[in-house]
Amino acid sequence: CRYDRHLDGSAGSYLNVHPSQKSKLRLHEKIRSILVPGNKKNADDLVKELNRTLVGWRHYFDAPETYPRKVFRDVNWYLHTRLYRFYRRKSQRRSKLYGHRAYERLVKAGLVVL
Repeated sequence: CRYDRHLDGSAGSYLNVHPSQKSKLRLHEKIRSILVPGNKKNADDLVKELNRTLVGWRHYFDAPETYPRKVFRDVNWYLHTRLYRFYRRKSQRRSKLYGHRAYERLVKAGLVVL
């Protein structure tokens, strides 16, 4: 946490509280452990498992006095990248959820976006 200038340009500063880098890296480890190459779960089970982790993390850090928007954006980018890699290497044949479309289809299936 630190004091920053107001984003709207008004005078003064505010206490900017956001998730630490260490906490973000722990979340990355959890996502990486869910998206291991040998994971044979279907998309619905994968969405449920990822949602459990992401929703819990979001509720913990999305308190009224915090400003986690930038960290949430970074986590969403990381999740998008990991899903792209996960489905790209899932098998030798192209999966139904392949490439960048995988993230879009999983979001439509109920994946939480922070």
